[in-house]
Amino acid sequence: MSNKKARLAMVGIGGWSATIVRNLIKCPAAELVACFSRSKENRESFAKEYHCEPKESLESLLKDKSIQGVLFITPNPVHAELVILAAQHGKHCFVDKPIANTLAEAQRMVKTCREQKVLLAVGHNSRRRQESRMIRKLIDQGDLGPLVSLECNFSHGGGKNLTADKWRWHNDKNPGGPLNLLGSHHIDTINYLVNARPKLVSALFSKTFGKSETPDITSTIIQYENGVQAVVQANYITAYTFYLHVHGARQSAYFTTYQNYGELVVSGDTNWSALHSEYQLCRFHGGSVADASFQEEINEFALAVTGQAQLEVSGEEAIKVVAIMEAAVQSAKTGRTVEVSAL
Repeated sequence: MSNKKARLAMVGIGGWSATIVRNLIKCPAAELVACFSRSKENRESFAKEYHCEPKESLESLLKDKSIQGVLFITPNPVHAELVILAAQHGKHCFVDKPIANTLAEAQRMVKTCREQKVLLAVGHNSRRRQESRMIRKLIDQGDLGPLVSLECNFSHGGGKNLTADKWRWHNDKNPGGPLNLLGSHHIDTINYLVNARPKLVSALFSKTFGKSETPDITSTIIQYENGVQAVVQANYITAYTFYLHVHGARQSAYFTTYQNYGELVVSGDTNWSALHSEYQLCRFHGGSVADASFQEEINEFALAVTGQAQLEVSGEEAIKVVAIMEAAVQSAKTGRTVEVSAL
């Protein structure tokens, strides 16, 4: 395997970028060489801290032929225009989840990247958590038995502090509110675990506590072609909550996380449990619980840029999440079950 590092740049160096860059600089296959922000002060400060070149404009960054790939850690509403522009300049692209706000935008992104022969990776890191990987292993081994259903929740109280100057406030920029920003994590993990085409979606949204245009409480039911059903809840009101419960015909697997702590519990047939005690109660401590998943996806992108790996979450895979969320928004609006658009 080559020791050559992928030369990467970051566009968008606000709040969430701190998590991404903290993990990017630990990736053996990646080298951060440039950054861009519309704020001169911010980009120069970032460049000084992370030893990269501050670009004066997005155009100058994209025209720099020494840069192979760009990580876009930007608001959801601009994902499509930025990725399409970068692809047209021959840059491989990594964009944080969700890939876009609408299925039409996501499809344009995938089509452009395919035509330009560049990679499009999407930052759905939750499927890469140790707990998610262990549950997938149990499924693949047949230990849970045939899948029956899944239930999950990702919520926090961030909606209480939203103001109209924030993009998350607006329906057209953040359709589905907490489902878009929080629930999308679980939706991708569920797609990964169920491994079947999403078929039908039914959703209820409420706007009860928050003042923004978006809903602050969401519940979404997904039915897959193999009959498995999943319930995804996400709200902007309660204390931090993150869990996933997977029910098989033989066993159930449950994991929950809080900051740097994760726990996976398997329950069911006592005879089976005695033979698989390593899964009975697995606890994960330290920053590696979440950070390892970010490092894996960024390093994989860097390896793919240099031709040493394949993308697990490509644009084509990430489109499934947007298709489900778009169907949920339509269902909540019409009060009807909605068929997921053709993928």
